[in-house]
Amino acid sequence: MKKGMIFDVDGTLIKTRKELFFEAFKFIRNELGYGDCSTENIERFIQSDKEMSRNVMIERVFGFNHDNFAELFKLYMSDFEKVKCFKSLYSDVKFVLDELQRREVIMGAVTDAPPFIAIPQRDYFLGNGYFPEFVMTYKSDLRDKPAPDGLLYCMKQLGAEKAVFVGDSDSDIIAAQSAGIPAIWIDRGEHSISAKPDRRIKTLYELL
Repeated sequence: MKKGMIFDVDGTLIKTRKELFFEAFKFIRNELGYGDCSTENIERFIQSDKEMSRNVMIERVFGFNHDNFAELFKLYMSDFEKVKCFKSLYSDVKFVLDELQRREVIMGAVTDAPPFIAIPQRDYFLGNGYFPEFVMTYKSDLRDKPAPDGLLYCMKQLGAEKAVFVGDSDSDIIAAQSAGIPAIWIDRGEHSISAKPDRRIKTLYELL
């Protein structure tokens, strides 16, 4: 029976300093002249919400027109040379992925980040060798987390009959459990969650 290990990306493998989102939302609010860009709302967007996807939050929480927000957010975030200074690989990632690969563990990744963010940071920090399936649910036929669509699709593409999902947010935990697979919460001490994971780890080394 083929077993897989699937990872969330942002907050699990790649660290993004929250200052990047504050700068991006400040830029968008200044361009549009409106929007509830409170610290609380931006923190909620960063952490991901168990009740709604980030795409839904854009209109319901911030009050932005989705298309206007998406255009400006893409404009700001697409300059990877500018934003990459806000990003880094967590210190445990490369060793653990190398070891899992050495053990021939089937690995995949699922993210709801848009491709103009997900692809450049994947290529820069992770390369193309770790994840034969790198699933991006943004504006696809697959619903964003906390829906299980991306995880189920990833498992199918990997040919994995069983899997676990490692993530850092409420939406990750709910997505895994909705998909019927164990949810592992990587608690990096950056925020708390209210969902109940099947297992809690402090570092990825605990997966070995």
